[in-house]
Amino acid sequence: MLTIPIVAGAGMSAVFITTVNGFMNQPEGFVMEAGQFMAVNPVQAMLNTATFSKVFHVLSSAYLTGAALLAGIAAFAMLRKGVSAYHKKGLNLMMAVVLVFSLLNSLAGDVSAKFLAEHQPEKLAAAEWHFETESGADLIFLGWLNAEHEIIGALHLPKLLSFLAFGDFNAEVTGLNEFPPDEHPPLLVHYLFDLMAGIGFALLAISSLYFLFVFWKKRNQFNKWMLRMVALSAPLAFLAVEMGWFYAEIGRQPWIIRGYMRVEEAATSSPSVRILFFVFLLLYIVLGVICVLVLRRLFNNNPAELEMEKWLEQKHDQSAKKGDQA
Repeated sequence: MLTIPIVAGAGMSAVFITTVNGFMNQPEGFVMEAGQFMAVNPVQAMLNTATFSKVFHVLSSAYLTGAALLAGIAAFAMLRKGVSAYHKKGLNLMMAVVLVFSLLNSLAGDVSAKFLAEHQPEKLAAAEWHFETESGADLIFLGWLNAEHEIIGALHLPKLLSFLAFGDFNAEVTGLNEFPPDEHPPLLVHYLFDLMAGIGFALLAISSLYFLFVFWKKRNQFNKWMLRMVALSAPLAFLAVEMGWFYAEIGRQPWIIRGYMRVEEAATSSPSVRILFFVFLLLYIVLGVICVLVLRRLFNNNPAELEMEKWLEQKHDQSAKKGDQA
């Protein structure tokens, strides 16, 4: 039962953090007069236009990553120690969560793309190397740019960018060349976007295949190749989250608060920044080590498998007593 308030608390923390990031991408809730922020409305600033899409995407990807981590741990344990009832139950439960949140995360990605197309078209255009405004725009996947900004070796998915941006295969998508060159995000965000989206769809494919094997009795979902893919999905999920955040922040460049404050205007030369960085680095290293030591001591002295066996024995004894009383 302790898990529920922990998950809820983490979710609320993510919501508040993401609303701040949403404000940086879509600043609202104030009036700018003579270079000063006036008539500030904190609620409107928090519940800005970006809030829903960003919170939806952040929460769905966070819970997806947590489930992928636990599923990966169970799969890794089964590869090392063999299949057990405890790990089978854990893996089945977590893969169900991975499947559900993979679907929700795909929907969140679609919502986010449509938000970008309407409110931050330069970020979407940079991610897709979409330079010229056109209708029926192709989605660019993979590839690289030469010195003349020509796209080499990419997969062109016909009209899919228009559909992703506006839900219409023939919609017009604004090109990056419509914006001043000094406001163009770095074009490397294309690789970040591809990694994030590619891993997201890979997790959806792995979890779908897992349950295809569950319901297709001729296949064993606990075979070594499936367990290896599930174990691999854990670090991939973390990588996707990091690539998503890199894309969100680098794609906002050159702005720290979009349209109002550029990065160079927000930078500080205070020497305390370096000191605080190492203080916090040391703090998190200490906390991480303590957390690992505590968890190892808890589970070494009380293995989860043994705890489950005791619980099953208690249930069996209770059922036997009820049968005798009847």
